[in-house]
Amino acid sequence: MEAGVSTPRLAWAVVMAVLLTTVGQPLLTGSHHTSIADRLDPSATVIFTDEAAEDEADGDGDGYTNATETACGSDPTNASSVPTDLDDDGVCDALDDDMDGDGVANTFETGAPDGSEPDLVDTDGDGVCDGPTAIASANCTAGPDAFPADPAAFLDTDGDGFPDALYGASTSQPMLVEDLDDDGDTWTDYDESVCGTNSSDPHNHPLDTDGDGTCDGLDDVLDLPISLTYAGQHVDLLVNITMSDVVANLSGAGDVETWELEGELPEGLSFRSTSRNGNNADGSFYGTPTAVTNETHLVRVWANNSVYQRSAPLAFTVYADADNDSLPDALPTGYLGNLSLDPDDDNDGFADAMEVACGSDPLNNSSGPLNDTNSVCLDLFAEPPRDEGVNWIWCFPAMMVLLGVLLVPIMIGRRFVDLLNEDEGAEDTSEGSGTGADEDEDVPPDTDELVLSEA
Repeated sequence: MEAGVSTPRLAWAVVMAVLLTTVGQPLLTGSHHTSIADRLDPSATVIFTDEAAEDEADGDGDGYTNATETACGSDPTNASSVPTDLDDDGVCDALDDDMDGDGVANTFETGAPDGSEPDLVDTDGDGVCDGPTAIASANCTAGPDAFPADPAAFLDTDGDGFPDALYGASTSQPMLVEDLDDDGDTWTDYDESVCGTNSSDPHNHPLDTDGDGTCDGLDDVLDLPISLTYAGQHVDLLVNITMSDVVANLSGAGDVETWELEGELPEGLSFRSTSRNGNNADGSFYGTPTAVTNETHLVRVWANNSVYQRSAPLAFTVYADADNDSLPDALPTGYLGNLSLDPDDDNDGFADAMEVACGSDPLNNSSGPLNDTNSVCLDLFAEPPRDEGVNWIWCFPAMMVLLGVLLVPIMIGRRFVDLLNEDEGAEDTSEGSGTGADEDEDVPPDTDELVLSEA
């Protein structure tokens, strides 16, 4: 040591020499570019001591200060032992909270069997980075990978533990099962696909007005309120005459999914509860009744969808019509329906009342008051007995001729008598003029003259 140079000054000179040779030089080798200048806080007051100089020194000449190597876990006396920096961020792995730089902190990368490794950017090697940060050197796209330890899956939109899709066989134990509702909106991916909505967006789901689980675009039946009525409750029919369809009247916003019928219809009638012969089920009645009903058939119709049900009662009665003239042979007392009673059930020209009174059958057109042997009216309308050998139609003109023959002589004889009387009167007049008063005594006086004389 030279005279006049104190030990403190010599130490200071050594520190400054080290600083001059190291400031601006990399502390780490390779692709790491962290320098002391970078790591110093410009606003801080640095006081160098002998210990500080020792820390900043690079005892093994590997480019890392002794302090850095000590903090990062490498050997400051061994040039082949250097700190590691997986994500190349200038912070050694031992001091880096996210050593692989994938955006997931080391503390959350728990490793096998299900977690990602803190020192692997793409733990399962499926090409999707474990975290949300993509690392170019790792050749993976930004994640996160919901299943970082299973290369068959990476996405779980709704976070329910079931992958949106599987790509190959799952390596998990138990094996992963694909999620049929990726966004967890209660609509399956298939339903959303056919209904035209996004199966990955829980806020974009199909419209279901009636809430039956089928989107409106595919729902043939809207399960909303309905109302059911028929034109009348009583349906009066005639046997063997085809009825007009009795049609259901529907109202309300809902549709009918199914029709049901309670009770038994008269023979020959049918209910449209299902599609048949090209006609849709509409709750209508049709057919031709084939038998008279002894009593009214009471039925009830139900119109249903998956939420609402409505019903309506009907009463069917089939009446007899012997002559098929669309008029019933008989109606119950007090009947208020739309049918009118037939006055001549067998259509033989005689009123039923007359046939009943005479004893003939009002329902049989070959039985009438004038031809039925049981009819008491036969004598009333019977012709008087006559000689079958005489044709009485010629009697009247013959009698007229006979009468004429008889009248002609009578009329001629009367005229002859009148002429004789006139001749006798003339003779009497001539004889009286010759006898005088003698003959007047024998002639009675005129009545008028006697009355006058007495007066």
